[in-house]
Amino acid sequence: MSKLSKEQLDEINSFSAERLLKWTFEHYGKQVAIGTSFQKTGTVIIDITSRVVDSFRVYFVDTLRHPESTYEFIKSVEARYNIDVEILKPDTEELQQLNNQQGQWGHLFSAKERKRCCQVRKINPARRLEADLEAVVSGLRADQSAFRAANMKKAYYENREDGGHILKINPMFEWTEADLDDYIAENDVQIHPLYDYESEHGEKYKVIGCGTCHFPVQPDRPARSGKFPWERSEKECGLHYKDGGGI
Repeated sequence: MSKLSKEQLDEINSFSAERLLKWTFEHYGKQVAIGTSFQKTGTVIIDITSRVVDSFRVYFVDTLRHPESTYEFIKSVEARYNIDVEILKPDTEELQQLNNQQGQWGHLFSAKERKRCCQVRKINPARRLEADLEAVVSGLRADQSAFRAANMKKAYYENREDGGHILKINPMFEWTEADLDDYIAENDVQIHPLYDYESEHGEKYKVIGCGTCHFPVQPDRPARSGKFPWERSEKECGLHYKDGGGI
């Protein structure tokens, strides 16, 4: 399918979340999928999509390090929306090589080693799926970080390593955490059970992902402070932005 013009991109960047999701799945069909780790934003995207189109694809990158509650939550989402989530996993040989070189916990020692772990466990499986897609829907929001607000949009193209391109769709880009919570309450949307966790010290999860890299934090801490808390970078893994920076 041909690349959208600047005028077309500008137009869809003005769409509401509902209109953008409807347009995306009607335009690309099976050549677009929702990628999610099943945090609030991703679950809301699934809920909205289920209301505006009859069928849609959803995928989850199983890094093999997610909490057990994540896998149980996926089952409940599949049942509620009558969908089959596509589970992507790391390549066995790549993972063995990574473990041989950095051990089980090498990702904790430096941002460089953590990014290598993300590359093998998360980015490479996603890229293999994306190679056969025209577009990907994700839950990036401008209020999540200054980096995302400055470098991303509701809809933009990302170059592929093969010289092609893929359209990245972030329908909730302009939503806030309060907007999400309002929608969840008004529409009785299921959310990941870890959001209900609270430690004896009052710590809660604000970001959910691999259990080895995402931790509950005090309520007054920044939203992404529990993600790679030993790092002080933009806290990106590289999955959503690679032309000039990113996770």
